[in-house]
Amino acid sequence: MIGPSGGVGTALAAFTRSVGGAKYRCPLLRVGASGSMPNPSVKLLLSCVSGEFGEHRDALRRALTRPNVEVKIQEDFKALGGDTLNMLEEYVEQCEAVVHFVGDMAGSTPAASSVDDLLRRRPELEARLAEKGLGRDALKSLTYTQWEAWLAIGLDKNLLIVQPAESVARGPDYSRSDASRAAQAQHLDRLRAIATGEASNLDRSKRADL
Repeated sequence: MIGPSGGVGTALAAFTRSVGGAKYRCPLLRVGASGSMPNPSVKLLLSCVSGEFGEHRDALRRALTRPNVEVKIQEDFKALGGDTLNMLEEYVEQCEAVVHFVGDMAGSTPAASSVDDLLRRRPELEARLAEKGLGRDALKSLTYTQWEAWLAIGLDKNLLIVQPAESVARGPDYSRSDASRAAQAQHLDRLRAIATGEASNLDRSKRADL
């Protein structure tokens, strides 16, 4: 899954089995770079909305962290202050993989000025995502957590997508709305379209479960 990087792939697979087993719909989608990750020093980003899957993410972080494996989460960057989207972009560019949990909660949205700054600095990123069907208006509607997945795609990194089943326990701050579920459904449809090579705006009726 992740390749020979100190057993990281094995630990990730074991975690999904032990925490969710059949509750996690497998196989995980893989979008972006191909091949193994021979780098002896590995950087990973675990991506999720903390209020929904923070407990699972933190357990996975403990399972994956090793002397040669650095695992970051969004809160690590928010705690530093400054432009979180910019810091996420810089870190994902150094990553071997992003592990992205998709649930009912979409999370918070970066300021439009942060998105504009990112796209101004990285016009090639905007162009690559536009090729995948995400124009500027769509990019401005993405939340931080959704951006983490699209940064992996735009920067040609490995993207591992986990869609926990309804029976998987959510966090104490879990809260869902029709709007957030619709946004997440659209987000997942777009990711599936990239993985299958289809047009980005899939009709909702054509969407299959992961």
